[in-house]
Amino acid sequence: MSPPKGKVQIHPYITADLKKEIDTLVKTRGIAISDIADAALQAYIAPEDGEPGGGAVSGLVLRRLERLTQSLNLVLQNLDITVEAVAMLARVYLSTTLSIPEAAREQARREGGAPYRAYIQAIAQRLRKGQTLLSDLPDDLFRPDADNHSTSEGDHGC
Repeated sequence: MSPPKGKVQIHPYITADLKKEIDTLVKTRGIAISDIADAALQAYIAPEDGEPGGGAVSGLVLRRLERLTQSLNLVLQNLDITVEAVAMLARVYLSTTLSIPEAAREQARREGGAPYRAYIQAIAQRLRKGQTLLSDLPDDLFRPDADNHSTSEGDHGC
């Protein structure tokens, strides 16, 4: 069977998922696969904005940038929580710990190593189990759709 007049046959390779989506379009809308491919390639080559590939590519780039922005906001939120937790720990430690006389400092350093090692081991064990400070926080503390991070505060050292 020869191609319709004015058309040539090509054999592109696409992913199985994309093929399933195309098959669904063919069934639901009654559109030929050739027409879908022709329209998609035409939109890529000569989009409405006049930039070759611009319409399709810019849409993909914008979606990817949106996902990256959401991920970055989550990282910054987690960083803010972590920094605040460390700051609170430092405030509590510094306000409740007595200063050690000079004569006892060497002994305190020697004996302080064991609790520090136990602390590090406890952190490692929690991380291996998937337990984190952030997972201990209430689920409703932050809404995923809210922008709770304010970059104007400058808390995260960027």
